[in-house]
Amino acid sequence: MKTETEKMLDELTKDDPKLKEYAEQYGRQLDASVAVTKLRKQEGLSQQDLAVKANVSKSTIARIENGTINPTLKMLDKIGMAVGKHLLISYN
Repeated sequence: MKTETEKMLDELTKDDPKLKEYAEQYGRQLDASVAVTKLRKQEGLSQQDLAVKANVSKSTIARIENGTINPTLKMLDKIGMAVGKHLLISYN
């Protein structure tokens, strides 16, 4: 079942396939952002702490969390493995 936000997005993008594609891509990017932020907070880590554990820059973690970059699966896996978690991918 679609959320109200998804329904609204469908309505707003129904006549513009490029906008719909962009919105879907950005939505997936935000999913990654939320997942990394949630993982970091569950582990009780600062962005700097997670960056050190994952051997990436603090700015990389910050940009993933604020949605300004779209992390690769390799990067998401690296972040998860740094705190002993495995990346799980699913389709819904």
